[in-house]
Amino acid sequence: MKTKLFKIAHSIKANYTSFSEALKQAWRIIKLSVCMKLGAVAFTFKKVDGSIRQAVGTLKDTPAVLGTKAKNYSAFTYYDIEANGWRSFKCELFQSL
Repeated sequence: MKTKLFKIAHSIKANYTSFSEALKQAWRIIKLSVCMKLGAVAFTFKKVDGSIRQAVGTLKDTPAVLGTKAKNYSAFTYYDIEANGWRSFKCELFQSL
């Protein structure tokens, strides 16, 4: 888990004034991931166009992901229960649970 934390923080550090701030955001993403592995979670994030998106997602009992794309640590991928499909957002745009 610590390795994933630092990989996320390093991938988003350009968007923050200090590495400490990037680590704080990475911790928020790790906490979201842990909660989603237990079940459905309602959360919010800012979309690229600036609007706020409220979503309900999970990482528990989800359909398999197709493809062999390399892991992108600057984006968080989850299964959107409302849309019945895989979605993702930039880690630095995550706001709250």
